[in-house]
Amino acid sequence: ALIPALLLAAILTTLLVVAAFANDVLGRSGAILAVSLAGLADAHAGALTAATLSDDGSLTVQTAALAAMAAVGVNTIVKLALALAAGGRHVCAALAALYAGPIAAVALGLAVTVGVTG
Repeated sequence: ALIPALLLAAILTTLLVVAAFANDVLGRSGAILAVSLAGLADAHAGALTAATLSDDGSLTVQTAALAAMAAVGVNTIVKLALALAAGGRHVCAALAALYAGPIAAVALGLAVTVGVTG
């Protein structure tokens, strides 16, 4: 259990550094891009990175919410692509149907968050 925990800590630390650097160099768009790329592997790491950067004042709540949802979106697309590759169109369509409700809820939550803080 120690090795996976250390690996997760290393991934999160790396993401924090990359996202903070991207935010400093490229601004808001850079931070969103860096965090969303984390979604290629794990949505949780991207969301946690965005939340941490928001908590320390590096990102606004609005930017952190957009970045976290971008990571979740990228991760969802990866999962659908894997479902398509492993199980074909029917499996991918079934998974997409299962994701429809949560995706709508996340989109509504993001709209409310951006609307309240923006």
